[in-house]
Amino acid sequence: MNIARVFLSYSWNDKQLVEKVADALCRRGITPWLDVYYLAAGVDLAEQFKEAIAGQTAIAVFLSEKALKSEWVKDELAEAISLEEKGKKEWILPIFLGDPMKIVDSCDILRVRWLTPGKDRVTRMGIKESLIDPSDTAAVESAAERIADRLTQSVFNLLKIRESDVINIKIDQRGRQQINFKSPLPPNILKEDKPILIFRPAMATGSNNEILTGDEWIRWSRLIKKTLLDDAGAHKPGMKIRVFGAGQFGLAYLLGVCFDRTNRVKLYCYDYWKNFLFTNEDQDFDKPLEGGNPDCEKTAADGSDSLLPPKIEPHRLLSTIALYVGKRDYLGSVKKNIESSANPLPLVFIERAAHYQHTGEVAGLIRDVVALITRFRRDNGVEAVRFYCDLPFFVLPLLAANLTYHVIPSVEFMEFRSDLKEKKKVETGEVYVHLPMP
Repeated sequence: MNIARVFLSYSWNDKQLVEKVADALCRRGITPWLDVYYLAAGVDLAEQFKEAIAGQTAIAVFLSEKALKSEWVKDELAEAISLEEKGKKEWILPIFLGDPMKIVDSCDILRVRWLTPGKDRVTRMGIKESLIDPSDTAAVESAAERIADRLTQSVFNLLKIRESDVINIKIDQRGRQQINFKSPLPPNILKEDKPILIFRPAMATGSNNEILTGDEWIRWSRLIKKTLLDDAGAHKPGMKIRVFGAGQFGLAYLLGVCFDRTNRVKLYCYDYWKNFLFTNEDQDFDKPLEGGNPDCEKTAADGSDSLLPPKIEPHRLLSTIALYVGKRDYLGSVKKNIESSANPLPLVFIERAAHYQHTGEVAGLIRDVVALITRFRRDNGVEAVRFYCDLPFFVLPLLAANLTYHVIPSVEFMEFRSDLKEKKKVETGEVYVHLPMP
């Protein structure tokens, strides 16, 4: 099991910084082991620590003069050093909170290993941070982000993630109940020696309807893209990206944006609960999908169904349309959202299947969407789409991967606010928000 994970060893004096680092690592696809979330009552703590340390990709030790007075920190450090020397790999990642020379020289177990014989230099590479005033929230958060960036690079190097031809991505946004790795991943995936990145917005348990918007969304979406493309190098042609989990629709769409068809990355999207797999592995990445129905939209042709939108006539010049792909159940709220704006866009509705059981059904839907958008570009001059959807999480990455600039220059993704339950907001259509894609 090659889950990217880090054991965080620290003194309670540095608790505030360490908890911020833990949250920052979660947002980068790395699962931190933090005692306040994992320790179980009534069992031997020393044995729990030993077992936890042995199962990590890396050990991050927050070293300060106060930390080295903690017996727990010294015991964890001794266990990590013992395992490191047996395994002949440098997996201990020190974070020096203060002068590295003073810190290393003050600890017997480190002095004989990490100082030169002349005691003039620290030989173990680490992350250096100045002592931070815990009351300075901005400084703590800034330091946590810097530390998390460096730890991410070190963990990815230990996993040799850039050398892998497969990366498994699990989105664990909502609930986050299974923080101890009992999350639903197929046993054959867990047995493989391929990297597994688990993305969470934070360590703490979240709401089952959690939605990130505004600055929170912008920060995390940019970070996910940077982590996958820059740090992990996951956009190499021929790369296999497996997608698991669930979360708000924008996260699924974001993964398709990161791995669009022009990258020639093969996507494998799992509906684990029903044991279905959907993929684009046989797609011709050099051109848009062909063969769809350009007239697949549902319209009120005779005017008798007030819920369905009217048909948009050819040669009616439009720069932007609103496209809803989903079940009819939510069509009313989409219409209300569109009608609540100062300049309502014309609506196009593609009704999706109730269920998807194989790749061919999903590919058929994507072909229809591509063919329809191509028709509107050709006949109506459309260059932008405001996109609403009610699609399974595992369908959206495959669809987004095909909505490249060649198909439509601009897509404005609209997230359904499942966290808003007020009846008034539903009736007025205020349950959708634009999520910009990085």
